[in-house]
Amino acid sequence: MVVVDASAHVWSPDRQRYPWRPRGEEPPHAAYDADPVLLERDLADSGAAGAILVQPSVYADDHTYLGAVVARGNGRYAGVLLWNHHDPDARTTAADSLDRHALAGMRLSAEEDMGRSPWFDGAAGEAAWSLAAERGQPLSLLCGSGQLGSATDWAARCPDVPIVVDHLGLLDPRAGAGPLLDLVARHDHVSVRASALAALSHEPWPYRDLWPALRALLAEAGAQRLVYGTDWPFLDGATSYDAPARALDEALEWTTSERADVLGLNAVRLWGLDVEALARPWAAA
Repeated sequence: MVVVDASAHVWSPDRQRYPWRPRGEEPPHAAYDADPVLLERDLADSGAAGAILVQPSVYADDHTYLGAVVARGNGRYAGVLLWNHHDPDARTTAADSLDRHALAGMRLSAEEDMGRSPWFDGAAGEAAWSLAAERGQPLSLLCGSGQLGSATDWAARCPDVPIVVDHLGLLDPRAGAGPLLDLVARHDHVSVRASALAALSHEPWPYRDLWPALRALLAEAGAQRLVYGTDWPFLDGATSYDAPARALDEALEWTTSERADVLGLNAVRLWGLDVEALARPWAAA
């Protein structure tokens, strides 16, 4: 079975060569080592064949390092661009980065403002959605429940854009997954990334307070619209790198086929990973 971590981040230990561009204070990333050598070790040790690498916010819209790591992966990685809504010419900048660094999708991150963000709803959002439609690439959304109404509106307007809601829509398990379930029920081109489980849960592994939401999503969306990810290197509270995958095994009564879809095949399909590269042993990569 092909396992792909559909939510991982990398940044270089060499901040002179690849300087960070944080907005404001030193970001929490400074406490983590995200060297791709360590990621590859964890992937290999856990039996995972590849990963979807999402641009970390510390690099803003400079995707140079992400592109280098994607190229280093020889088909094992796909890269996701981070849309810079502070850039008045973000569409041109994003299109150039997608081409220059051979990236496979984009992410809109609304975590700076979990209300209804004007940029998320307005012209800046329009530019991102139109570019995703033009490219036929998946658009990932890092947003909370307060913004899922906007996501539902965009999904209705852009039926040809594959949409991936990151980290279970940042749901609070105490509030339930109602808005997220409504979104996936209305639009069959919306998938959900079951990732960052340790951060979302208020309980230790196996994150039992997330089980009702995970089971409801599997029932509503089906296995072909759930995507597994760890949010590496942000694994605080996880007992091991593959703890999120094992938590899904504990939470979900799924078939072998459903498990294969969620843990790998959906990521391969959405971001176009190289199946032959994923089949190679790590030593031959």
